[in-house]
Amino acid sequence: MRSLLAMLLSIWALLLPLTTAFYIPAISPNYYHTADPIPLQVNKLTSSKTQLPYAYYDLPFYPKPRNPHRVSLNLGEVLRGDKIMGSDYELRMGEDVDCKWLGDVEISADQARRAEEMVREEYVIEWIVDNLPGATSYITEDRTKKYYGAGFRMGSFVDGRARLNNHVTIVLKWRAAAMDPSKRLIVAFEVYPKSIAGPPGTCPPVLEAPGLPPFELTGDPALITYTYSVYWREDNEGPGWDDRWSMYMLGGVEGASGSGSVVHWVSVVNSCGIVVLLTVMIAMILIRTLKRDISSYNAVPDSESLEAETETETESAGWKLVRGDVFRPPRHPGAFAALIGSGVQIAAASAGVLVLSALGVLNPSYRGGFLGVALLLFVSAGFMSGYVSARIYTAFNGQRVLRNALVTACAVPGIGVLVLGGLNLVVWAEGSSGAVGVVVGTWVCVCVPLVLAGAWVGNRQPAIIQHSPKPKQIAPQPWWTRWWACVLLGGAIPFAVVFVELMYILRTLWVDQTGYYYLYGFLILIALILALTILEISIIYTYLLLSAQNPNWWWRAFVIGASPAIWVFVYSVVWHGRVRGGEWVGGLLFVGYMGVGCGAFGLVGGMGGVLGSWVFVRRIYGAIKAD
Repeated sequence: MRSLLAMLLSIWALLLPLTTAFYIPAISPNYYHTADPIPLQVNKLTSSKTQLPYAYYDLPFYPKPRNPHRVSLNLGEVLRGDKIMGSDYELRMGEDVDCKWLGDVEISADQARRAEEMVREEYVIEWIVDNLPGATSYITEDRTKKYYGAGFRMGSFVDGRARLNNHVTIVLKWRAAAMDPSKRLIVAFEVYPKSIAGPPGTCPPVLEAPGLPPFELTGDPALITYTYSVYWREDNEGPGWDDRWSMYMLGGVEGASGSGSVVHWVSVVNSCGIVVLLTVMIAMILIRTLKRDISSYNAVPDSESLEAETETETESAGWKLVRGDVFRPPRHPGAFAALIGSGVQIAAASAGVLVLSALGVLNPSYRGGFLGVALLLFVSAGFMSGYVSARIYTAFNGQRVLRNALVTACAVPGIGVLVLGGLNLVVWAEGSSGAVGVVVGTWVCVCVPLVLAGAWVGNRQPAIIQHSPKPKQIAPQPWWTRWWACVLLGGAIPFAVVFVELMYILRTLWVDQTGYYYLYGFLILIALILALTILEISIIYTYLLLSAQNPNWWWRAFVIGASPAIWVFVYSVVWHGRVRGGEWVGGLLFVGYMGVGCGAFGLVGGMGGVLGSWVFVRRIYGAIKAD
């Protein structure tokens, strides 16, 4: 008990700085002199209601650039559907522009109705200057902090009429470099949109004139005039270049409430209480009982007659009666081994992403870094998947080792490819820029060979399990050994551990898309507590199953570990229907992506449940003297 508390406190102390660190710069700063040109790049429009992004210049109601050029993208940016391009907005360091005409765009009635629909769906525009997204400025509810939301609204609804924002006021904040005051660093990029029914081909005479009419979308053909203003402000009091992303990371739920990290710490404390309670249960119920049972079992003298030994064993109750049959191979051992191997692969990739994110190596300044690095780590962990799967499969006397290796390499990734490919078809049909082809070449050319190599090494290792060739008959089982009971009983407590953090993650990913999730220190703490919870519940359930003289614990340990993912998926679907609802395409994409994510979570949890139970079973039966 004391050692567990000491371990949790040590982990807490190590990860405490990570829970408050916002941003560790991974890119060198750009220095500008007065009048230096600074490019403004446009990316895409996104909405938390539809989940369908659209490339900025693919939309007919925005002026096309005179000299279009596409910005090269990394793997992660391609995967997330970015289409970054240069624009005709002219920015020069330190030079204010009161108003400048950009261009006029004629739209048809259908295009006007499409623009009105996108305004209704609350689409947000993403621009980029010096690797910073254009920000909308907000104030917390307690009016103590200012924070940013990435992007700005393309329009608004006032009195039931859609207004398209066709004028933007760009405010860029700079700070002189410490080593050379003549060099300037951009520390903030704010955008203030406005709807103005200005004259075509020029700027309005006065932008702030009282009664200046807005540009309203009526569903009829129209001519839209786009203008912009630019203002530079020196800022020596706000965040500097090193922590300029902190203003974005304070957004979303945290920024709106101004409550900081209090809720997260309460969640961590409650989760630690659950782990301590489970640990006490294992200490009181299992350790004491097992110690007494093992001592009684080993006290039988070896010189007793066979009749007396049989009588003693018959009088013994519980887990000792299945000693010779406890490692009975499960049904479908090939599929079981493949799932465990895939769980190890996903766990290794997830752990790598979490650690790199907490250390600041992966941060919002590295656009697309999360998806790109996650894919590379998953592919690289294919060797571990093949190795673990082969060790487990050969332990069950599996003979078709090549087929098992191919199943491990293709089954789980193949299902993911099919689901994501189907979602991409839906996205393509909607004309969205998020339609990205699945990187099949990386999987086939890198991941599959690594899995086969790992399987080749694993097949040449000694067996890790010794099982009885003659399985015994299983006695009638109580209700709680059924599959549905495993899901209900095994998933409730782990779901309670992740519930609070799950709400924050869901809101950040699917609602507050103008903010960034940054509490990776908390996420690592919750992940460690969740892993301990799954291990302990799997051990308790496996012990109860063996006490009921049921040696078929392999699949049930997997289901116990994977069951929290089912709870998370059901809760997520209910949450989305209550918070978002309505639009079917967004709902379909949400269910599909959450299904893939929860499936990966279930494989990791199932793997943890099996490996924890296997270590426990070897430990308790290894303490019994051989006959």
